[in-house]
Amino acid sequence: MKISPSTLLQLPSGATGLFLHEAHSHRRQVEKLNQLYDSWAYLPVHTPLLDFSEAYTGLVSEADAKRVYQMFDRDGHLLMLRWDITLFLVKQIRSMLSPKCPVLRLCYADSIMRHEDAEDIARNEFFQTGVELIGKPGLEGDLEVLLLLQQAFEALRLRPSVHVGSHSLIDAVSTELNSLQKEELSHAIKYRDQAQIEALLGPNLASDAKLFSLICPAAQAPEVLAPHLKSIKPASRDAVEQLLTLLSNLLDIEPSFDLHLDCSEIGSQGYHSGMVFQAYLDGISGPAAAGGRYDRLLERLGSPSPAAGFSIMLSRLLAVLPESAQSELYHAQGSTFQERVADAKRERQQGRRVSL
Repeated sequence: MKISPSTLLQLPSGATGLFLHEAHSHRRQVEKLNQLYDSWAYLPVHTPLLDFSEAYTGLVSEADAKRVYQMFDRDGHLLMLRWDITLFLVKQIRSMLSPKCPVLRLCYADSIMRHEDAEDIARNEFFQTGVELIGKPGLEGDLEVLLLLQQAFEALRLRPSVHVGSHSLIDAVSTELNSLQKEELSHAIKYRDQAQIEALLGPNLASDAKLFSLICPAAQAPEVLAPHLKSIKPASRDAVEQLLTLLSNLLDIEPSFDLHLDCSEIGSQGYHSGMVFQAYLDGISGPAAAGGRYDRLLERLGSPSPAAGFSIMLSRLLAVLPESAQSELYHAQGSTFQERVADAKRERQQGRRVSL
């Protein structure tokens, strides 16, 4: 069979790789984050690259299904490529949970493959690193995940703006909407289309609708939101008050955390519930990290358990990392090869990168 020049010289659309200094920088950042996760007692996991598509029936939305790469195995089973690590991981978690081990702290660093939105069409293959906290409910679980996210970016010497919202809020205001209207509402909230939000929710929920257009620093949030909290539905008010409590606790623990209450953050995945967040950095199109709580996901798989986590899109960060892609390189000294080998050995024992 004749191989075309494009096959030899190009990768399939959206595929990517890392080489030389870029790969070296990537590996160093992964090592930093793995050390951090280990210091927080998170154990590593590696999810399978392929799984049966049938296992995720009902868990993948119609919109997400269009982003999944699929293939058939030799026996005719329809498979999907790993496109979301959390989904692939929770299927395996059922066998790990037990009364003796009610809480699992897990971390990962793996590639995913999925069709992205138009603004990121050149890349469909990404490298994610992140954590999953299984079995820890409520405020303390949310705090642990967000504090670890903040330390992860500190390890990378980056300071993102973290926008925290609530998927419970959209659940509270959309109980009377059908599935198509809920999808339209999510789209309107994502793009802050206030007119469409109010049209979908109607005049009876006008005060609730205004919440979705509010983006304010967490330190000022109580004052800004106070007039709205008195007039919105009890379920909406509970969701916002939980957010205020979360942000208040975070800033008490870590005052330098760049946090924003953002009612337009409703979760990057359909399985999210409760607290959700995305982290943004200058110079990057799209979020640098995303996560939240997904208490109902394990229940749908037959193993009820609260859960929360985050993923960092590490492949997006390489261009904005403040550290040089390569650490200082030392060239071994000596007039003979043997002398240079001996010199290199001494220098490597001091932790230096040495070339012969």
